[in-house]
Amino acid sequence: MHVIGLDRVVLATHEIDETAGQFVDALGLEFSERLHPVTETDAGSQAMDMVVSDAGIEIVTPDDPDGEIARFLDENGPGLYAMSLRVADLDAAEAELADGGLEPVGEFESPDFRERFYHPAAFGGAFVILAEYDAPHPVAAAFTSG
Repeated sequence: MHVIGLDRVVLATHEIDETAGQFVDALGLEFSERLHPVTETDAGSQAMDMVVSDAGIEIVTPDDPDGEIARFLDENGPGLYAMSLRVADLDAAEAELADGGLEPVGEFESPDFRERFYHPAAFGGAFVILAEYDAPHPVAAAFTSG
């Protein structure tokens, strides 16, 4: 498996604008417009609102009060939710992990971007996302000028 590097870190929060504002005020980061992806996991469809910074910080908030992100927030409060690693070949990475007994618990697919999600129990408590895409990151088109 060829891991290219850290793609982004994902923070979960109840207040997406407030949390993003803290990064804007303290660090001068810029965030994309609000996006509304739906991912598929073993727990079902997960609808969320999200923004992504130009520095690779993604902030998510649940659209579904019974979804996984809402459950995470109820159990842990706001904070680090996941980390995403960019891989050169998602199919090869998934097959290699499967050979080691690790199966994804979910996925996200779009024409320019593919992800597989792995349970925190497999990675020392970290929810891991493997992502494949051609550079630049597809969400770059969603950024607003500052």
